[in-house]
Amino acid sequence: QAGADSIDIKITTEDLWTTIFGVSSEGGGGLYKLSVYADEKNIAGLGIGVETDVQFTTDDNDGYSFHLFDYRFLGTRNVADLKLKDFNLEDELELTLFRPFYSVDARWSYSIQYFGQQLMPRLFSQGEKYFQYKTDYTYWALIGTRAFGRYTRLLPNIQFTYRKSDYTELRDYPDIGIIPDDETISGPGLGLKLSTFRYKTATYLDEFGTTEDLTEHAFISANVLRSSSEFGADYEATLVSLETGFFFQPVSGVYTGFKNSYTHNYIGDLKR
Repeated sequence: QAGADSIDIKITTEDLWTTIFGVSSEGGGGLYKLSVYADEKNIAGLGIGVETDVQFTTDDNDGYSFHLFDYRFLGTRNVADLKLKDFNLEDELELTLFRPFYSVDARWSYSIQYFGQQLMPRLFSQGEKYFQYKTDYTYWALIGTRAFGRYTRLLPNIQFTYRKSDYTELRDYPDIGIIPDDETISGPGLGLKLSTFRYKTATYLDEFGTTEDLTEHAFISANVLRSSSEFGADYEATLVSLETGFFFQPVSGVYTGFKNSYTHNYIGDLKR
């Protein structure tokens, strides 16, 4: 029972409609694709989402994809993400568990990621397939990041990365010497990122009329990975990558963005 000098406040909240069903099609150059999809972005208001898609194509790449994510995994600040693709010419499995910088005062972030992919690239001549091979790609990484600053941040990180690419020539096709060499890159690394950002809202950008959260930002980052046979790599190498980008609103109703990556692999005295 409220006292004479207080008031009762009743707050009623209501979730927006988050279920989407649809059919899409595209085509050109003799290739046509039909997709049927059903998405639920916020199951029972718990921050759990599911995205499904069934695809039919004229180039024998039928199949389905499934995406499940939980923004508050087991009631924590961790985010869990599962992606699965099962197509005739492409299979993928991606598992990610990460703790984001959930507020401007959060100091630590980490991620654990696994990605496996199998592709069946094909070459055609005059409309006929004359060569095909199989690609098996495995990737996993552990990354820990520390933040210094709030809306302008310095973000050093430490990481361990493993990448393995295997290429297999399929039978009944001629050996034309275009299959890449197998490669394994594995080792520890360090990174540094400088970024600035601010939060905004918008409508009619990606959604139809609902209020959307945006992050205007600009950043530049550098990463160095030392690949070594001590960690299962095929050779000794230093991999250096630089990345920069931005996203902002120059005038009302207009948004622009840019992202660019630059990578070099140094293998002994060789560069490739």
